[in-house]
Amino acid sequence: MYWQLAKLGRACEVIAPTLVPTKARDRVKTDRRDAERLARCYRAGELTAVWVPDASHEALRDLVRAREAAKQDQLRARHRLGKFLLRHGKRPPQNMRAWVATEFFRQVRDQARERGLLSDEHFTVDGTLIEAWASQKSFQPKDQGPQDTGQSGSNPEVDFRGVKRSNTTHQSTTDPDARLLKKSAGGEARLSYMGHVLMENRNGLVVDSLLTIGSGTAEREAACAMLDALGGSKRITVGADKAYDVPEFVGDLREMRVTPHVAQKREGSSIDTRTARHGGYAMSQKARKRVEEIFGWMKTVGGHRKTRYRGTQRVSWAFTFTAAAYNLVRMRNLESNLNSA
Repeated sequence: MYWQLAKLGRACEVIAPTLVPTKARDRVKTDRRDAERLARCYRAGELTAVWVPDASHEALRDLVRAREAAKQDQLRARHRLGKFLLRHGKRPPQNMRAWVATEFFRQVRDQARERGLLSDEHFTVDGTLIEAWASQKSFQPKDQGPQDTGQSGSNPEVDFRGVKRSNTTHQSTTDPDARLLKKSAGGEARLSYMGHVLMENRNGLVVDSLLTIGSGTAEREAACAMLDALGGSKRITVGADKAYDVPEFVGDLREMRVTPHVAQKREGSSIDTRTARHGGYAMSQKARKRVEEIFGWMKTVGGHRKTRYRGTQRVSWAFTFTAAAYNLVRMRNLESNLNSA
């Protein structure tokens, strides 16, 4: 009403009911008496006007109210889901978010398999760095307390030039699970996690995903874990880049009845000529480059170039959710292409 009167050019002030002076014997309350009392008090200057929020403040209040309502809806939905599982004899795990993300990914993958979009013979594995939600200043020595920089303020300037820092001697105070990693030999080292995906080569869908703490062997260990989770006795092939051309990894793949279509190093390659001469090896090397499209989508559209979460568990379920979302988008595009054809 205030804005409607102000728009018509009428002077208007809003008075809080608690600020209107009243007498103890004044107990009869009618609209006429209230109007007369307000008129007398306003003429005498005894009323104090309250501040009326403008459009921007009202929008901010609406946003806060919407967030509170969404949080309440989320809590009620979580309780309903927990009670539903208990009624069916299933106790929800402690890490509910990770469990929901994993089940959601499996449901999406099963839909793709039912529609004949997944290959069960040829795969590609690769990993990428997910920058952690922690700054370089939080990477402090493990056996020392907070360093005194001699500057005031919550964000002092720190010079790391000439200081040797490693994951063995240092740890992030903001996210202890993050590790100092770099993408290439001459690249910049950043606090990061390592995200891994197993892609099938027919349509470029994610078959499995895994997020681990970064290390020199994390990519190969994650690849073996995801391939082992596939199960089955059928021989399959897996493509990978040169970082996987390691004798131990290639030997583990052969023991798992997996043909390693790994890119060969220029010197000291573990892939023999017998494997590289087949046409399937060249096809795997061509198809494995499609995995970069998955990482590109997850980092740009999915927002995983730098995660907004801390801790391996929270970053992991967010990574799994993003992989499932990529599969949904990819499946929609594949089916629309088939329908148009």
